[in-house]
Amino acid sequence: MKTFVVFLALMLLNVSFLSFHTDMDRYQKLQVYLKAAAEEAAAGGALCRDEEAFGSGLLAVREDDARRYAAFIIEGAEKELQESIGGSAEWKVEIFDDEKGYGGCEKYGLTQGLPAVLVSVNIKCRDLFRLPFLRVTSVKRSAVYQWENRLGWLGNSGGK
Repeated sequence: MKTFVVFLALMLLNVSFLSFHTDMDRYQKLQVYLKAAAEEAAAGGALCRDEEAFGSGLLAVREDDARRYAAFIIEGAEKELQESIGGSAEWKVEIFDDEKGYGGCEKYGLTQGLPAVLVSVNIKCRDLFRLPFLRVTSVKRSAVYQWENRLGWLGNSGGK
């Protein structure tokens, strides 16, 4: 009888470990997928350069096009995740450029004077872990894409 009780305890422990391991693997894959979606949305949004503002000497991003592209990418990711985790996605786009200003870009580690697009994604879903003592119902990821200063047009770099 003692052997049977020890066997049941070990089996319960192993099943709990396997459950945690598979849930953690799914959680990590979700993190990677959301990070890739946020990076795609930020990079695509930053490529929506405002050519009229550029003609007048400003480095700016077309806000409507950047938001539309981010919505397209994030809503596509949300549809793909709908059947596996359910829930809904909330997202936000912040643009730092010459027209909107660069206020607050330092807290994201961005360089002042270079246009950037920041995309934050928050997925609210059912509990991702099956074990009763773990509860994760929200996954947040963000990505930023900033233009580079390869030509030295800021005056602090370039070929001398």
